[in-house]
Amino acid sequence: MVNRPESDEVLDRYGFFVSPGESHIEETVDATVARRRELKWLDMFVQWPSFIASRFDKI
Repeated sequence: MVNRPESDEVLDRYGFFVSPGESHIEETVDATVARRRELKWLDMFVQWPSFIASRFDKI
């Protein structure tokens, strides 16, 4: 994790630091949907060698 000095930048929905003027209006994501997405990524990371081998063209 990178330590960033305190600034006015915020994280956008994709995880990039942007200034407040650059960020678009954020829609709220249901907690259930957010958790399901998180679990999907965690599962992909656990199985990364087989995942990357079978889906290399997409990544």
